[in-house]
Formats: sequence, structure tokens, C-alpha cells
Amino acid sequence: MTIRTVALIHWHALHLWRKGATFHSLQHEHPARIDFYRARVVDGLGQIIHERLFAIEIAAEGEPRLREPGLIGDFAPADRPAELPAVAAQPEPTAAAHAPMRKKPVIEIR
Repeated sequence: MTIRTVALIHWHALHLWRKGATFHSLQHEHPARIDFYRARVVDGLGQIIHERLFAIEIAAEGEPRLREPGLIGDFAPADRPAELPAVAAQPEPTAAAHAPMRKKPVIEIR
């Protein structure tokens, strides 16, 4: 593969990811958005010593909630609606995204 081909594939993947995906959920009565984040702990040499994937559910009403990333397995893919619900355009929940990193560390170094 040439560099140009790799760049084209990367651009196309980013374009698709920015659109998001639509799913049906039997657990939700109202539309919600789920943002996925990856957190890393890196040592002084730049090596990853811990990495975690987590999800934050944003509903039209209420506070953002931390969820397990595996919850997407409970959803069924759906066609994109003609008009997206208002929750799709809400700002990113910055404070909620930093909450998992505020927990007590798994290993304490003394």
C-alpha cells in the first residue's frame, strides 16, 4: 500500500466516524447519545502502563452518566433518522469525561 492509499483510507474512516451511528435500544424510552473515550496512563519514557475505554451516556434531560463500553452490544443497528434528536448536537460532557480519572488509583506507588 502506498502512503497515498493509507491516507485516503484514514480520511474516509474519519469521515464515517464523524457521522456517528444510530441504534435502537429497548432500555431507553427517549433518545440518548453515547460518547466513547480512551484514557491512558503513560510513564516518563512514553510507554503506556494503563489504558481504559469508557463510555458516557448523554440524555436530553439529566446529568451525563458513566457507562460500560460493552453496552453497545445491547443495541440493534438502525437507519439514520431524517432529523437527528436534539441530544445529538449537545456539547461534549468534558467534566463527565474526566470523572473516571479522578478515581483512586488501582496501584499506589510509595
